[in-house]
Amino acid sequence: MLDAYLILLGALIGAFGSAVGAGGGFLVVPLLMFLYPNDSIEVVNAIAIAIVFFRSLSAAAAFGWQKRIDYRSGWLFAAATAPFAALGSYAIQFVDASHFRLLLGLALIGLAVQTFFAKLSKRKETRHANVRRELIDADGTRYRYAYRLDAAVASSAVIGFIANFFAVGGGALRMPALVQWLRFPAHIAVATTQFALVFSSFVGVAVHLSSGALVPHLTRTTYLALGAVAGAQFGAWFAKKSKAVVLMRLLVAALVIIGVQLIMGGIESPH
Repeated sequence: MLDAYLILLGALIGAFGSAVGAGGGFLVVPLLMFLYPNDSIEVVNAIAIAIVFFRSLSAAAAFGWQKRIDYRSGWLFAAATAPFAALGSYAIQFVDASHFRLLLGLALIGLAVQTFFAKLSKRKETRHANVRRELIDADGTRYRYAYRLDAAVASSAVIGFIANFFAVGGGALRMPALVQWLRFPAHIAVATTQFALVFSSFVGVAVHLSSGALVPHLTRTTYLALGAVAGAQFGAWFAKKSKAVVLMRLLVAALVIIGVQLIMGGIESPH
C-alpha cells in the first residue's frame, strides 16, 4: 500500500514542479523526513535529487515536443550554474548554513510577495540587452525577448551557490530571475528551467551513487520516480494550457513553501 502512496506522491510532486519550473526537492525532502524519520539527511537528499532528475528529464522531453525550450540559453545557465553549485556544496563544510536560513527564508517570502503583486511587464527586454532570442513553439506562437548576458551568468552563479549551500531547489529561484529580471516569457522560462535542471540534478545523482547513499534505497526511489515522471507530463501539459499569470501564482506558492521551510529550520536550529 505504501508503494502506491509513493507513486501518487511522486505524481503530485512531478506535476507541480513541472508546472512552475521547480525541481520539486522542496516537497520531497519534508515528505520523506515525515515518512521515514530514521533516515539520515544524506539519504533524504540523495532520494530527493534523484526524483528531481527523473522528473526534470520527463518534463524537458515534454517541453521539447512543445518547442518551448530555449536550448542556447539553457546550456548557458547549466554551464554557469555548475561550478558555483559545487562551490556551495564545498562551502557548507566550513560555514553553518543554519545561521543564514532565517534570513534567506524571509527574503524568499519577500520575493513571493513581490512576484504576487508584480504585473507581467510588456517590455520585452532588459536595458542594454545583448542576447536576442526568437522562438516559435509547436502551436505557432512566436516569442521574442532579449536579455543581458552578464546578468544571466551572474544570476545563474548566485542561484547555483544558494541552491546547494542551503539545500533548496534552484528551479523555483531561477523562475523569478528569468521572468522578472531577464524578461523571459513565463512559458519559455518554465521549459528552459526544466532543461537546465536535468544537468545540475544529474551531477547530484552521480555524487550520491558514488557515495553509496542512494543504492540501498533504489526501490523507494523507483516508486517515487515512476510517479514523478508521469506527473511531469501532466505538469508540462498544464503549463502549456495555462496563462502566464497562473504559472506565476503557482511559483509564488512554491517560494512561500521554501521560505517557510527555511524559516522554521532557522528557528529550530541551535545558534
